[in-house]
Amino acid sequence: MDCPCKYGARLAEHASNNKAGESPRAVSAILTSAAPVAWGGAMAYIGGMTVRPIPFLLALAATLVPVGGSVAARDIGVLPQGRYQCALPGDAQGRAYVPVPDLSFRITSASRYVHISGKGIYLLEGDTLVFTRGPLKDMRLRRVPGGLLRQVKSDGTLGRVRCNHVTR
Repeated sequence: MDCPCKYGARLAEHASNNKAGESPRAVSAILTSAAPVAWGGAMAYIGGMTVRPIPFLLALAATLVPVGGSVAARDIGVLPQGRYQCALPGDAQGRAYVPVPDLSFRITSASRYVHISGKGIYLLEGDTLVFTRGPLKDMRLRRVPGGLLRQVKSDGTLGRVRCNHVTR
């Protein structure tokens, strides 16, 4: 029967040479070849220490797994403070826009807003604004070129409502 320490040495050597995403098969092969010895409860002498192979091999294998590479972090921000007036576009024969006071709000500080019906909290992720608490809860707006915020409908398309930062 082979000495368990040779498998730990092979894993340690692979870990020191490993780049993110490199050869999970090589690690699997090393772990598979070590399994019969490790499951026997044998002790291994690795790097001047006596260790149990299974916990050691699992800990060493965990160092080879890339972390957080596939999940991109989003930018979280805040809106400029002040009043935001929401409106629908008008038409060529009448007004340029039709105010919708029930959707207008004022950003007070950090991630807080005030609406005519009460106070709430919002989250700004990248260009998407989501009201998470308060009277406008679950309403979504998206920042578009020109400094406007446009309503996002439940299907993800942009709606007709536009909100503009009018005063500080």
